[in-house]
Amino acid sequence: MQHETNTKQTLFSGARRDGMITVGWVLLLLTVAILINSLVGLLPAHILKPDVTNSNTFRLSSTTVNWLQDDLQEPVTLYLICEGGSAGTENEIFLFLSRFAAVTDKVTLEVIDPAVSPEFIAAYGGEWPENLSVIVQSSKRYKLLTNSDLYYYYNEELSMTFTPTEYQAYCNQFMELIQQNADYQSVYLSFVEGTTPMFDGDSKVTNAMHFVTLDKISVLYTYTGKATALDTKLEANLLLNGYEMKTLLSIQSIPSDCDLLMIHTISSDLTEAEAAALKAYLGRGGKLFLTTHYQLGALPNLGSVLSTYGMSYAEKTNLVYEGNTDYFLSDSSYSYPYYILAHVARHEATGNFDGSFVAPFAHAITLTETNGVTLTPWLYTSESGYQVYADTTSETKPEYGTQVFGALAESGDTKILWLACASAATSDGNSMASGGNFSLLLSAVQWLSGSNNAGIAIDSATIPSGSISVTVGQFALWAVVIVLLLPLGTLVAGILVWYSRKRR
Repeated sequence: MQHETNTKQTLFSGARRDGMITVGWVLLLLTVAILINSLVGLLPAHILKPDVTNSNTFRLSSTTVNWLQDDLQEPVTLYLICEGGSAGTENEIFLFLSRFAAVTDKVTLEVIDPAVSPEFIAAYGGEWPENLSVIVQSSKRYKLLTNSDLYYYYNEELSMTFTPTEYQAYCNQFMELIQQNADYQSVYLSFVEGTTPMFDGDSKVTNAMHFVTLDKISVLYTYTGKATALDTKLEANLLLNGYEMKTLLSIQSIPSDCDLLMIHTISSDLTEAEAAALKAYLGRGGKLFLTTHYQLGALPNLGSVLSTYGMSYAEKTNLVYEGNTDYFLSDSSYSYPYYILAHVARHEATGNFDGSFVAPFAHAITLTETNGVTLTPWLYTSESGYQVYADTTSETKPEYGTQVFGALAESGDTKILWLACASAATSDGNSMASGGNFSLLLSAVQWLSGSNNAGIAIDSATIPSGSISVTVGQFALWAVVIVLLLPLGTLVAGILVWYSRKRR
């Protein structure tokens, strides 16, 4: 009997010891889990909420990472305008920006809630931009990127890009057309299905940091008194490449900080006083980017300024055609000899350009050898080019020969680029050349302004449809389940097992 009692006590002691060991291990694991959970809360946002999609949409390119590590020399602050403050940072833009700060301690990310800090925007223009916009700030200057600036749409069939506003406008127009005629629905669906949303934040934010840290930026003035405003997409490209853009209403008061004067699609001739002011500006070593349209014909006062540098309108200003089928656009049903695939001369203004430049509706430029001036026929047709004059009959045999419609003039510090094809400097012309027109013009502007502030080339990322995302709330829920509830459940189960054994 005594032996049986001792046996029971031994078994009870063993079960008790095993139970206590189990409880000890569970408590240890629970303590470790709580400690890990506390430490996880201190991790950066880009780690707390990783990109769980299969795309690289909101990740940083190797180009960006290398630039941040090797070339960024001074501190930059990224201000995210976020309604709700930290409570509203459950979005891809916050996580995307946090990755810049994770690469280098020179980048700081701060969240600004307009409701909490209403005075903040006074230093940045006074008006709050749309939610999730970004202000990039250095000790030298700042740059605002609206949330819409970070995205665009691309239609491969049309070879055209659209801002979010433009894309929405196109969709609205289709909706109106469909209400009038249901047949437009198939066209609309084809347009939507062929249009891809793109995220351009990597390029925009990186180039904004590049811009705000430059020691000197070139100031470009666009004359709008008698000329058209620069194409918005061309201007956006110039801004992205580190230029400051300003407008000029009077050509008789060109500011001293003007590194390049741009006159795009001048609508009427200059007055004699304006021509004299432009000539004086160029005589002081000024730089001029000029585009003209064939429909206006020769402009005498403007022509008098250009003739000083050996450049003039052709005797009869009208359309230039290309006679060689290899150098103009065509499709299966029609040829467009006035949509010229330009020959581009080798020159510093050309840079490393190796794409296509499409010149729609160009007119001819005549170059005359002039003392002290270096002239370069920059854009021209093949030897099969010719001009079509409005005052001649269709039976008139054209005079074939190379037709120049883009020219460069250099005299001391003075530089002039004359593009006798205003349509080439528009988004439509650029789309025809798959981006080649703006690429070449950006190179030319860099040469004209003497700027070494070329932007950083970074590809955009496709935004995949149906991508999987995990919100901060969902991530927190699963963190609680895995880090807290499961260990706690294990503890409870261990106690129940121990108690049941004790009762036996």
